[in-house]
Amino acid sequence: MLGFASAAAAPAFAARIPLRTLRDQAARWEDVSMLALSGDPAIAAARLGAPVRVGRHWRWRVPHRAVPAILLRDLRGALRAPARSVLAVVALSGAGAALALATSGAGSPSGVFPDAQAAALAGAGVGAGLYAALGPLCRGLRAAAEGIGGPGLLPLSPGRLLAAHAILPSALAILLPVLGAVIVGAAGAGSGSGAGGAVGAAGIVGPILITVIVLAATAQQLRVLAVLKGPLPQRLLAPIPTAAGDLSALNVLAWTFDGPVCAAVVGALLTALTVGAPQALLPVALPILLGLGFWIRARTRTARGR
Repeated sequence: MLGFASAAAAPAFAARIPLRTLRDQAARWEDVSMLALSGDPAIAAARLGAPVRVGRHWRWRVPHRAVPAILLRDLRGALRAPARSVLAVVALSGAGAALALATSGAGSPSGVFPDAQAAALAGAGVGAGLYAALGPLCRGLRAAAEGIGGPGLLPLSPGRLLAAHAILPSALAILLPVLGAVIVGAAGAGSGSGAGGAVGAAGIVGPILITVIVLAATAQQLRVLAVLKGPLPQRLLAPIPTAAGDLSALNVLAWTFDGPVCAAVVGALLTALTVGAPQALLPVALPILLGLGFWIRARTRTARGR
């Protein structure tokens, strides 16, 4: 009954939308579709949001030092888009809680995925979700990456400028998932009794907490790599004739979605190790973080030469 009432009231609500708003939304959707089909998802995603009008008249006392000023600017940018920022905060906290649930195991009061295969599937979803949730918090990073190779407006090198813009999203990317995981651990310890509750609380402090931190740091590193990609390389559009047809679209697809795919793979690997072989967690996690760090360094050098 409620569904029929909503469908009947939809035309009346749609009629209240101003014609200018509908035209702006139609033009924005056309731009987003064209950019997405041309292999430029970053700019397409940036066009999705409506223009930010909150906080235009806010007055902030800007610090004299460059790094605190950049940090304050990023914080102000997040506050000026409250809906996106709140959604990102909730998603990051929920990702940490979901990862704690996925890796708690059968012996914990909060365990819901007792085997490594099921935990890996859940971890893949959490990894991709972490990557997506960090998008609204990395607008400063995108602006800094777009300015690499051009005349500097601040007394900072491109690497230091990227590092300064990465402070806020990196801190939130680690603190919020850890907070969600700790809340799940505390809830499991409170619902358990005796030794079972102690095991649930201690489980969050050990490999599960390491998994949450490493996966959050990996998602943030992949976000930095994403803003440094630049435009789609033209060589990826070269035709690849096969018996099944032209496969050049697969190159564009892989280039476009390499970030969430890598986050999903790392999430699946870490959660499977946490459930099945927690002693191998650090030997696997450290090379991943170091490899992504070297990749960021190489891509920064490439961006300077563009």
